[in-house]
Amino acid sequence: MKMPGEFARHERTVICWPSRVDLYNDRMGDARMAHAALARTISAFEPVTMIANETDVERAKLLCGDTVDVVALPIDDSWFRDSGPIYVFDGEKRIAGNWVFNGWGEKFPPFDKDAAVAKKWANLAGHEVRDINMVFEGGSITVDGEGVLATTEQCLLNPNRNPTLSKEAIASMVQQELGANEIVWLPHGLSMDDDTDGHVDN
Repeated sequence: MKMPGEFARHERTVICWPSRVDLYNDRMGDARMAHAALARTISAFEPVTMIANETDVERAKLLCGDTVDVVALPIDDSWFRDSGPIYVFDGEKRIAGNWVFNGWGEKFPPFDKDAAVAKKWANLAGHEVRDINMVFEGGSITVDGEGVLATTEQCLLNPNRNPTLSKEAIASMVQQELGANEIVWLPHGLSMDDDTDGHVDN
């Protein structure tokens, strides 16, 4: 297994439409405009898909324009980097890793739709899916594409993620599933990052 670096060429960017009213409140319109602008900008360089709830599809299409593909899938909110599949290659074969998503330690319920969106998207896109029975978010790691992975102990070892797994067990799973030869364990992420418990990508 090998996980490419984020900077590697890729065929598509996938974004989720802001949906959690209790998070954005009166800034929901601003959040959606910003996501649409981001999608339009990226679409000048590569294909973009915007995932939205069925009730939001028409509005998303209107704001995103014709250069962005909008698809209907159930979601709770817009954090697809954390809830979406983590892609790796097994030789030439692409695999969508479907890890367990629990709303950043069950802090932001409901999260059942986001917990299911990785597999739903991969199936829609025709990608092979590999189910992985460990709580994990894409934003908890960053990789260089050459086998080095960075993460934080604050997040990956947090008892609200995988309380029954030791550091050694978590490291073994990550190395096996993502093809990491070396894990750089940072003690903490950004200070006061209570939402993600110290994601390394913040």
